[in-house]
Amino acid sequence: MNNEPVHPESEIQELLDGRLSAERGAQIEKHLAECEQCRRQRDALVFARESLRASLPASPAPADVVTGVEMALDREERQTGSPGSVKPVVARRRLGRAAIAAGLAAALALAFVLLRHEGSLPSAAARDFARVRSGRLALAFPTENAGELGSYFVRERLPFRTRVFDLAMMGYRLEGGRVHSLAGRQSALFVYRGADGQLLVCEMYEGTTKDLPRALETRQHNGFDFHIYKQGNRTIVFWQEGSVTCVLVGDGGPEQVIQLAFAKAMKAS
Repeated sequence: MNNEPVHPESEIQELLDGRLSAERGAQIEKHLAECEQCRRQRDALVFARESLRASLPASPAPADVVTGVEMALDREERQTGSPGSVKPVVARRRLGRAAIAAGLAAALALAFVLLRHEGSLPSAAARDFARVRSGRLALAFPTENAGELGSYFVRERLPFRTRVFDLAMMGYRLEGGRVHSLAGRQSALFVYRGADGQLLVCEMYEGTTKDLPRALETRQHNGFDFHIYKQGNRTIVFWQEGSVTCVLVGDGGPEQVIQLAFAKAMKAS
């Protein structure tokens, strides 16, 4: 006879959603108080929910998304019957169906977050990178000379000071730049190319990193806060220099792009 305890994995999500009866909820709470494994699962679910909630905009999700998730969960309930009477084998099947439903809900929620954040600064920087990579965003001033590109930006009367570094010692050759607009903010855009074809796009604009959505990671280095984002194989790093915000987007290794951002950051004078 198998005396191994049955863990109510699939019902922890329902408990957090308030979808269990008072009696069953009390049973699950009692089990959580005694089972470290299930408490860890509950804490992970709570963390994921809170992180998602912090990333969502203030407006609610579209009604069709909410309805679709609710219908999937209702079907799950009808197929599995009363939670208190589920046998171990049935419970395992129920867990599989619940995992599918939970995965669907998470995918829908994530897609909604990405769509709503499409106009964010990190997304705009990633789109500029893609347009440079495809050739749809041409360089108005091609040059390998950092001083010449800096003078070009001065002639264009940008309302902020730009700094163009020569990154040849770090394996990146300057290709040129242009005056651009990042999510409606006038920017100086310049491009570097690595020996193996890696692309590095830098933009500078007047603004503050307070306008950014929550970052995947934030690192402190040499008095700067670096806000790090990922989109596919691209690493996107923002930091503040006085009244100017800088962003570096690269498709090299994430740590390499972050270290390049560290090297480029300079205190405003």
